[in-house]
Amino acid sequence: LKAYTWKNRNELLFNYDKATGGKTGYTPKAGRILVSSASSNDVNLCIATISKDSYLYDFHEKKYDYIFENYKKYKIIDKDTYNIKGYDNAYVDHDFIITLSKQENDNIKTDIIMNEKKQGNLIGKVNTYMGKELIDTNNIYLKKEAKKLNLLDKIIQFFENILPF
Repeated sequence: LKAYTWKNRNELLFNYDKATGGKTGYTPKAGRILVSSASSNDVNLCIATISKDSYLYDFHEKKYDYIFENYKKYKIIDKDTYNIKGYDNAYVDHDFIITLSKQENDNIKTDIIMNEKKQGNLIGKVNTYMGKELIDTNNIYLKKEAKKLNLLDKIIQFFENILPF
């Protein structure tokens, strides 16, 4: 039985506390290759570099530190709490969460567009812009009103829930 010792050469994994993974590589034509990932404050990043430079770890660490210091996740639209003025039974279909710098976040605007004609329970949309660029569209729906059950419907529903077929 032979025993082998494997050594991971990715120094970022041992020297950078935010590192979560990575892979080193080399080809004569491309040179050194480093793909790495890191996480901090719920921001998850991945950087890939191909370079003739012999030491890419410092580059990755500096890029990660810059992004972690200058960017964070913002929840622009929370589907559980987003309210549409004038509609107590309206909701949006998804959260919109994005990683931005403070300046980018200050440049976020939302625009509510209501449909002229009702299309089922779809009544409009919320567009989110960074400056003039559309970065998300979130549909607005009306909650379906619960049907009031009569006694016969309640009995049928009861048996549907307990019978095995």
